[in-house]
Amino acid sequence: MALQASESIAMQSNILMIQAQHRTAEIMTHLASKSFSTSHVE
Repeated sequence: MALQASESIAMQSNILMIQAQHRTAEIMTHLASKSFSTSHVE
């Protein structure tokens, strides 16, 4: 029972970490494309 609970907590934190990584990657690509387009216009 306790093992199952700790396993689900580990799964949840794992999912949160993956989501955070995806969001960070999206922000990075967004900023990169933004800076690229602005420098491209100049």
